[in-house]
Amino acid sequence: MPSLASIVLLLAPYIIGAVARPYNYFQITAITACNRQSKLECWQLSSPIFVSNTSTEDIAGGQFQSLGPVEGSTYGVVPPRFESGNHVDRVEFLAILSGLAHITIANSTDEVWIGPGYEDFILTTDTSNISDIGHDVTFPTDQPTTSLQVQPAGGVVPDHIVLHQGPCIVGAQAAQGGWSKRRR
Repeated sequence: MPSLASIVLLLAPYIIGAVARPYNYFQITAITACNRQSKLECWQLSSPIFVSNTSTEDIAGGQFQSLGPVEGSTYGVVPPRFESGNHVDRVEFLAILSGLAHITIANSTDEVWIGPGYEDFILTTDTSNISDIGHDVTFPTDQPTTSLQVQPAGGVVPDHIVLHQGPCIVGAQAAQGGWSKRRR
């Protein structure tokens, strides 16, 4: 008769696969800091993506990610070719609804381009208490850029794990099945 330890070892890949599939969790590019220098990282949020399965709950069949309690939200329209300068002001989620944002990190070659779409979403956490300079945002198009900024309650950074240094890879979320592969 096999021991309990050998059964656990045999089943471990299946148990781990069922519990910790990376595509059940949202990946987001985060601007964070180390040694007072801002940097980009790809994070996986700890709360899982959920699929609505009833018509009374959101949109049946839709996939949703909780952002947790929020303190505030802002809809913005930025003029064409606008340079906003360095930011170290608050923790916030940023979604570009139309147009384009180019985010660079001071004293670094790190950069990320954010446009409209379900994978182009960013979390800024490089506030002045952890970063000296922060990050710079420019809006390089000839059209206004619209955005939605959502601030977590109390400036709390959501629970997460760091997947790798640098921005998340565009297409990885859909390729792993985390979101529907269809774009609007």
